[in-house]
Amino acid sequence: MGGCRAEQPEQVPNDNRILDETPAEPLPAVEAPYNRARLLLTVVRAASAHAAGLDDSDIQRVLDGKQFEVKLRFGCDGRGPLGNHGWSVDPDGKILRLRAAPTLSLQDEVVRSVATESVEAAEGFWLTRPWLLQAACPMGGPVTPPRVQPGETQNSNPEEPSPEPASIQRVGLAQFFGAEDSRTRQRLGQAFEAVIQLEEGQKVGSQGFDLVVSGRLRAGTDGRVILCSGDDADQPPDCIVSATIDRVRIENPEDKAVLAEWSV
Repeated sequence: MGGCRAEQPEQVPNDNRILDETPAEPLPAVEAPYNRARLLLTVVRAASAHAAGLDDSDIQRVLDGKQFEVKLRFGCDGRGPLGNHGWSVDPDGKILRLRAAPTLSLQDEVVRSVATESVEAAEGFWLTRPWLLQAACPMGGPVTPPRVQPGETQNSNPEEPSPEPASIQRVGLAQFFGAEDSRTRQRLGQAFEAVIQLEEGQKVGSQGFDLVVSGRLRAGTDGRVILCSGDDADQPPDCIVSATIDRVRIENPEDKAVLAEWSV
C-alpha cells in the first residue's frame, strides 16, 4: 500500500495560454485623409500628365471617394474682412471677427473649361499659395491685427468675391453641381462668418488663421478627380480638384483650437 501512487489528474491546458498563442488577426489599417501636402503632390502628377498629353484617368480612378482635409492659411497680412478671407479685432479688443468666403465658381474661365455640360454650378476655394505644401504664412514682417472702425461695414458686397492674387499656377478645390444634385448644399457665395469673444488682453492672429476644408474626392464620368487646363508649353496647367465638401472650420494655428465650424 505504501508503494501505491495515486494517478495524477491529466493536465488541462490553460485557456489563457491557448489564447496567448493564438495569432491575432491584424486590424484593418485606416487610411489617413489626404492632407494639403499629399493632395498638392497628387496635383503635380496630374498637371505633369496633362502637360505631357498623357491619359492618367486609370491612375486617378483610385482617388475617387478618398477622404481629404486641406488647410488654407489666411490673414497673414493682417487684412481685415473686406476681402474673401480676413479677420479683425474690434477697437475695444474684445471681439474677433472672422470671414472666409468661397472664391471659386463657374464664372471662372478655368472652372468652366474643365466642367462638363451637365454641370450647372460650382463652388469651392482656390488654394492660397499652392507652392507651399504646408499651411503657413510666408516669411515676412510681423502681422498687425486689423481694426474695424466704428460704423465701418464688413463687406460692401459680400456675395461678390474679391479678385484672387495672380499666381504662376492656380489650384482649386471645387464641388460641381448637376441637375440631379440638391440645391441645399449650395451656399451661393455666402461667406462663413464667426464672431468670437476674446479674453482680456488675449492676442490673436500672429500667424493668421487656418480655413480647414474636408470631405471626399469625387471622380467625374471619365474617372478623373483632378481636372487640369492650359496649353502653354512654358506655363504649368491650372488644376481643379473635384470633391464633395462636407465640413468647413476655422482654426487657430498656434494651438489648433477650433474657433468655428460648419456642416455643408
